[in-house]
Amino acid sequence: MPIPIGFGEQDIMKETPRLFSDKFMLFYITEMSKDSLTIYSNALSTSSRQDVVDYFKMCV
Repeated sequence: MPIPIGFGEQDIMKETPRLFSDKFMLFYITEMSKDSLTIYSNALSTSSRQDVVDYFKMCV
């Protein structure tokens, strides 16, 4: 089975324009952070195993 070749310098065109604006990226990061806090807090409050609780405490 051949080993896959990952992305390299030949796959990147640095002179192309950005796909997303900085405003969009800030909005996306903010919204995803809010969602993550909600999901991890919910998972923390419903977990019963101590190792899982410790993991979700670390995430929040």
